[in-house]
Amino acid sequence: MASFSLSADDAWKVLVTVSQNTNTKLRQVAEDLVGAVTGDALSEQFQLEVAETVTRLRTAPAPTPVACEREE
Repeated sequence: MASFSLSADDAWKVLVTVSQNTNTKLRQVAEDLVGAVTGDALSEQFQLEVAETVTRLRTAPAPTPVACEREE
């Protein structure tokens, strides 16, 4: 969250997406990212996947709110 200035919801989306795209358990993705903050190296593929996921998240159009009609 801090590295990419993400909200908790967006950080969760990144974890889930990277987990799915790399076929890695979500728990392992989280551990690897925490390890990177404390000095462990991330593979180049993993770094690229995280960066691409964050970029896609930031450039995705915001969802359009759906108006609710009330019955009278």
